[in-house]
Amino acid sequence: ISIVDEVGATISGNTLANNIYGVSFGSTWSGWVDEFNVSVSANTFLGNTKAIAFNDFDGGGLVIITGNTFNQKTGAIWFNSEAAAHYTGAVVIIDVGQFSTGTGVLADKVVFSGSAGDHVSNVIDDQIGTISVDRAGTGTATANLSSSGVFAGLTIRLTGTNDYAIAELYGFLGAVAP
Repeated sequence: ISIVDEVGATISGNTLANNIYGVSFGSTWSGWVDEFNVSVSANTFLGNTKAIAFNDFDGGGLVIITGNTFNQKTGAIWFNSEAAAHYTGAVVIIDVGQFSTGTGVLADKVVFSGSAGDHVSNVIDDQIGTISVDRAGTGTATANLSSSGVFAGLTIRLTGTNDYAIAELYGFLGAVAP
């Protein structure tokens, strides 16, 4: 499923198997403004190189990823780190529960970035400043990314984080806790 330009939708109930991309967001082509208000929920991702890929997200908006099944959790969510990619006003909310590997265990390195040909470059590690967690209220963790570079303007929020240590949340994002 490829989504470009201005889209508000729910992607739900699909089995997306054996593709390069399960769901692909955005295009770096000149003239395209990729604004998304999309929920990706209750899908099954099987054998995709990049289950959910963000190529460009320069028009702002919100993408919520929740309640899906991933047969390959490592590298399931990918962000394009090429200079042509932009993430202006982009918010991505990920429910970490769909990446649990067992009771109280969260998959490592679920979120990756790299150039279009890469899969697991893990460049996003260099861009993460701090992760703050609201354990008393919503159980939401917010990854504060660098204010410069390709990921400036991108906010990643992780929900369902109360059962996980801060080091696990950094690991989920392919980063090492400071």
